[in-house]
Amino acid sequence: MTVTTPDTTRGDAGSPAPVARQLLVGRDDGYGDLTLERFGLAPGAGPWHAPGGPRDRLLVVLAGRARVAVDPGGPSVELAADEVVHVGRGHAHRVELLGAGPGGRLEWMLLDGPGGPA
Repeated sequence: MTVTTPDTTRGDAGSPAPVARQLLVGRDDGYGDLTLERFGLAPGAGPWHAPGGPRDRLLVVLAGRARVAVDPGGPSVELAADEVVHVGRGHAHRVELLGAGPGGRLEWMLLDGPGGPA
């Protein structure tokens, strides 16, 4: 199932953040608790923020360069295409564009892992 939804996330300065977001696998697709989303962040947009959740996440950069930071005040890492970072359950994170990919955007996928706290 592919569902494209507008993202109304705001950048740091309150300006609209041009984010493309597609739900590729949802919880109703027969894969248990897994979800898989694809994102694109245009140059000039503020960082994209994700709240902490009950599941571990894997963030995979597809194109471009990103800084992924755990909020608030946690570690950050810079990633290029084909690099992955783990975000533990309960941790909010933000994604900042450092360099656009060939399509003119930072592109990444976010896998929301199975199960929550027991």
